Amino acid sequence: MDDRQRVKQYIERTGSQSPERIRAGLYNGKGGPVRTTVIREVLAEVSGLDAPTPPSPSKPGKAAARAMAQFRAEHDYALKLRRAITALDDGYATEQEIKDAAGVPNHVWRRYAELPEFVENRLKMRDVTYWAPAKIIRQMKEIVGAA
Repeated sequence: MDDRQRVKQYIERTGSQSPERIRAGLYNGKGGPVRTTVIREVLAEVSGLDAPTPPSPSKPGKAAARAMAQFRAEHDYALKLRRAITALDDGYATEQEIKDAAGVPNHVWRRYAELPEFVENRLKMRDVTYWAPAKIIRQMKEIVGAA
């Protein structure tokens, strides 16, 4: 049995999509190690996506350059919070729900949640903070008499 077949069988058996876990699982079994590139190719084939190609360094010994868009997608928490609020449309969410939807880690949540641009998007009542688009928060304040 070749490496590609072993990887396919392992994915079907375990449902794993992590190249590292697949490689470790196969290494601990019979047949020896499998190259990570083979695992990624099989994962791409099974999922129907193109195989991800890791960025190659421009010069040997130097780190590969990554796009600013990738950095922004991972670390621009204000943008993530704005998008999560916009996605609520005419609804609202609790603070925990909006934090989870935005994907903002706990250790930086307060820093971004307290930005002045989000004052009109939150309403604190008793021990619960609600988040919504500004027009919904205004309506909620009218309902509870806090307008």
